[in-house]
Amino acid sequence: MGKIIGLEKRGDVWRYRRWVPTDVRHIIGKDELVKSLYTKDYRTAVERYKTVSIKIEAMFDDARQRRLNGRSEWSKLLQESVTRPSSFKVPPHIGDDGLRALIKTVVEEVLEKQSPHIG
Repeated sequence: MGKIIGLEKRGDVWRYRRWVPTDVRHIIGKDELVKSLYTKDYRTAVERYKTVSIKIEAMFDDARQRRLNGRSEWSKLLQESVTRPSSFKVPPHIGDDGLRALIKTVVEEVLEKQSPHIG
């Protein structure tokens, strides 16, 4: 098996590393994504890499689709969240920096929830 691009070891633990495509960097808010795979075992890392990679690529595709649909799609989603009862409020008009921060937080939370933890 050849080397898998984006699968790297830091210390004893394997991690996923991927540059964010330039066309969606402004939406994702990062130049690269790095996520621990929480394992020292290469075979386990390869399996987890595949899972994380699929989810990250889907996130990029979603960001591209939203970019093509225009900012109004993001505004609509944010506005819907304001009208629904919840424990937090999202401002009805959010600037580009606020939108980037919100997306960054959501991406980090999704990555954290999707990565299995080994205790």
